[in-house]
Amino acid sequence: MEPKNQFTWINYYTKFADRLLAYKDNRRELLTLIKEVFEELKMHYPFMDNKKPLEDICPFTVFGCFNKGITEK
Repeated sequence: MEPKNQFTWINYYTKFADRLLAYKDNRRELLTLIKEVFEELKMHYPFMDNKKPLEDICPFTVFGCFNKGITEK
């Protein structure tokens, strides 16, 4: 990766964090939206505890749900 293109992701993450703020007081709705996306993509929904959906989630966890398995390739 060339140094000038090394941090192209910053703008995306900044905008994503700004949009995430809309759910700071309604994280159940955020979890509902995330679950719908996982279902639409036919992916396993990971935010469960003892086979029950989580009722709360932290912003870092939200970022983590789309950062899994990222590689240079």
